[in-house]
Amino acid sequence: MILECGVADYSSSDLNKLLAGKNVSVSPYIDAYFEGISGSSTPKDIESMFQLSYLYFTQPRKDSAMF
Repeated sequence: MILECGVADYSSSDLNKLLAGKNVSVSPYIDAYFEGISGSSTPKDIESMFQLSYLYFTQPRKDSAMF
């Protein structure tokens, strides 16, 4: 559900447009015993991966329409 809501002022579709042409993957997760964020990128796009990870921790988007 978190991935579908997006981060900060960006919806999931906005993020896809923003990251077009970049090789970045960031996925927050909540498990029975663990929570965190996993991600991957190319060395060229690593800054974008870290920025997106930071936003998932600090500004998750609360989209009431998605719930």
